[in-house]
Order: sequence, then structure tokens, then C-alpha cells
Amino acid sequence: VSLTLGERAARQADDSALLALAQASGDPQELAEAYSRPAYYNYTLGNLSQALTEYNLALDAAQRANNLALQATILPMKLVILSRQGDIQSAAALAEPALELAKAVADPEILLRALTNISIYYSVTGDIGRAAQLVQQEVELNQEQGNRIGEAYGLGNLGYNFLLLGRYEQGRKAIAHALDLSRA
Repeated sequence: VSLTLGERAARQADDSALLALAQASGDPQELAEAYSRPAYYNYTLGNLSQALTEYNLALDAAQRANNLALQATILPMKLVILSRQGDIQSAAALAEPALELAKAVADPEILLRALTNISIYYSVTGDIGRAAQLVQQEVELNQEQGNRIGEAYGLGNLGYNFLLLGRYEQGRKAIAHALDLSRA
């Protein structure tokens, strides 16, 4: 995210106004969405502690609203933040439940984001085999959705995982296919 200081200030003012409206309404759905927006923004800026605090607030509100789709979006982000902060034990408790929730929601976009984020967790923790399995699912889902850019991105990640696993020929083929798709 590359924003000028003025754009950052405007973004923060918008987020604050949105949160104030959501708090005034008392609607947990609106609160979850209002906390998620600055959480992601802070994540992209590297403000992980602030992002985690906001995601925790968003998750609490999403649970009160019984909004499984929002929960399935928030949990994988928490997982990535916790793993980037080195809190692997807390992240481990979220990995598979987050994946199961994303699958249960049955929204391809939510599942794609979850697969991406959960595979990052497994990469960070050194379980490259599990990361590769999730990236393979991501590639297949992108194929089903006709998302060639997403497929190419996933194939690049899959190729990298194969290389880390010592499966060099599979890695080379996946990366070559990713390049072909990106050029098409």
C-alpha cells in the first residue's frame, strides 16, 4: 500500500467515521465490517499488533452477528499475523478450524483467500508439504472459477513449494505453466 501522508490521514478519518457510525448503530455486523477495514489497512502497513487488535474486535462482532462469512475471512488473517509475530502456538490452534469454516461458507472468494493465508502459515512453520497441498487446492479452485491470473499466481507459489520439497521437475513445470498463463 503506497499512500501519501494526506491519503493515509484521509483513510484513517474515513475508518474512524465508519467505526463511529457502526458503534452508534450497535449492529454487530456493521461493527465487524468497521473493524475489519482498518485491520487490513494496518496489516498492509506492517502495524501487526494494531491489526491483530482490530481483527480480534471484528471477529468478536462477527461471532455476535453470527456471520460465518466474515468469521471465515478474519480467522485466516489472524493466523497470518500471529505467525508473522512468532506466536506459532496460537496460530496453530486456528489453522484447520479456519480452513473448515471457509469451506463451510461455500464462497469461492473467501475460500481462495483462506487457502492463500493458511498456506502462508504452513510455509512459515516449515510444513511445506501441507502448504503445497493448500496451494494446489487454490490453483484448482482458480481454474474452476476461470481466474487465470489467480491460477498463475498459485502455480508460481506451488512451483516454489515443490522446489523447497526437492521436487525440482514438478517445480519447474509449475513455474513454466505460471509464466505461460501470465503471458496469455
